[in-house]
Amino acid sequence: MTFNTLTTIFAVLAGGALLWWGILKLGKFLQWVERSEIERQAAEAAAKKSSKAPAPKLALASLHGAIPAAHLAAIAAAVGAIGGVHAIVHISLAGTANWASEGRRLQQTSHRPH
Repeated sequence: MTFNTLTTIFAVLAGGALLWWGILKLGKFLQWVERSEIERQAAEAAAKKSSKAPAPKLALASLHGAIPAAHLAAIAAAVGAIGGVHAIVHISLAGTANWASEGRRLQQTSHRPH
C-alpha cells in the first residue's frame, strides 16, 4: 500500500465517522424539537382548559348610552334563537360604511360575466 492509498482510506473513514456523528446529532436535535413541541401543545391545552371559565358579563353601565335597551334585548333574543351554533363576530351601527367592503364590492362587480 502506498501513502496515497492510506490517506484516502483514512479520509473515507474519517468522513464516514463525521457523517455518522452528524446523523446522531441531527437525530438528537429532532427528538428535542419533537419533545418541546409536545410540551408546548400540552401547555396550550392546559391553558385553554383553564381558560374555559364563563365569559365575563359586560356591565350595563359601560353600555349606557351606547346601545339602547330595546336593541340590546333584540340582540340577546337573536343570540338565543341561534342556539349557540354561530357566534356574532361584530356589531356596529347600520349606517356606517366600511371602506374595505365598499372597495371589495366595487372590485367584484367591476367585471361583467360572459
